Amino acid sequence: MATFRKLLGNSAFMGYAFTQGLMMAAMFAYISGSSFVLQELYGVTPRGYSLVFGLNGAGIILASQIAGRLAGKVPARRLLAAGLSMASLGAIILMAAVLLDLGLPMVIAGFFFVVSSIGITSATTTSLALQDQGRSAGSASALLGMLSFVFGGIAAPLVGLGGEGTALPLAIVMMALIAGAVVCFTLFTRGPKRAEEAAGR
Repeated sequence: MATFRKLLGNSAFMGYAFTQGLMMAAMFAYISGSSFVLQELYGVTPRGYSLVFGLNGAGIILASQIAGRLAGKVPARRLLAAGLSMASLGAIILMAAVLLDLGLPMVIAGFFFVVSSIGITSATTTSLALQDQGRSAGSASALLGMLSFVFGGIAAPLVGLGGEGTALPLAIVMMALIAGAVVCFTLFTRGPKRAEEAAGR
């Protein structure tokens, strides 16, 4: 508990923890609401939905592989910023598709960018959050995981608040969560640049 109190008072750690938690909550919102949106509102068949779900899963794998290749060559904060930018683009595409009725392909594109970005943001937030924790790394990792599931548990039911017949609640929830992640990263994780990151390692 003393370690947790110390971690909760560490603004940089909590900034990364909240960034990860909010991004994972966006993922939980997608898992909770995408089947209804795609199958009930856009008429996607169960087989078609499984293909879309698989495509997004492949996007996570591809993004994580790219992040892994760039690790050590590109500073982790820059990779995280890229992942958050990718998620933000997906949220904007999804919101535009819902509000302007741009059709199924744009909805799928929005989902793809948001979900795939998890492959970048999850690894980089974990790495950045744990890099200075030393002997507290185990407790810090546990706190990271707990926050992700707490935020996910809160976010998942919110996508159904608008009732049937609209994808807008899902789009709003995902955009709000990703915007929150960007704010946490921007405001709370600033600090002295590490020499290795300044050198691009």
